[in-house]
Amino acid sequence: MGHLIEENDVSAVTLSVELERAVIAHMLDEDKSIYVTEDDFFPFWIKLNSSAGLIIFSSYTLFTHASSQLDRLDLCNSLNASQYMLTVYVRKEKMVFEHALNYRDGVLRENLIRSVRQFSSSILRGLSRFDPDHTIALLPGNEESPSTDHD
Repeated sequence: MGHLIEENDVSAVTLSVELERAVIAHMLDEDKSIYVTEDDFFPFWIKLNSSAGLIIFSSYTLFTHASSQLDRLDLCNSLNASQYMLTVYVRKEKMVFEHALNYRDGVLRENLIRSVRQFSSSILRGLSRFDPDHTIALLPGNEESPSTDHD
């Protein structure tokens, strides 16, 4: 039987302890967010929305300068349609990835850890499937030099 984290016990500190037990590298920030930095993971943040009873996973990457708005939207749509754990959208020059895990009445530790792993792997799997050469979206942490062709 799984270990239930009671609803009243869900906090950034509790989630951080569970990640530590699962040997998932992360940092607990002063603002009570958790930044997951595990090797071979697409890096992401975990934040709580206690009024809605949600654990929110979120990340982003930048688009290439050469990608069109239509390319960006098509990539987001492909990811939304195929990677069921992800909500993906365009925000200015960023591709944003999100997932919400409900913790009303508590959350099983195993489901939390599985969701953490699956969120990251869904991003990586989706990008490698739909943009394997990174012509639309860059890998996390990568930036292009500013475009110099301003005619």
